[in-house]
Amino acid sequence: MHKTMYLPCGGEANFDHSSGISYRCEMCNAVLGSVGQPRSCREEADKWAAYEKAGMWSWDYDRGEPGERRKQLASE
Repeated sequence: MHKTMYLPCGGEANFDHSSGISYRCEMCNAVLGSVGQPRSCREEADKWAAYEKAGMWSWDYDRGEPGERRKQLASE
């Protein structure tokens, strides 16, 4: 069963059964990661991805809120 994803932009994405491989936002009707996704939504997702890559916070797509601060990187 596919879960609803709660996005950092405030939208909710559900599995797109017509495509069989992607999630579609209920708010803007765009496929996540597609060229049709609004720039503001993509920028918000990219911001959280950068936070996570930097070892800071992550976005919890199951709860729709920031996750706990990640542990410090071993090299720090």
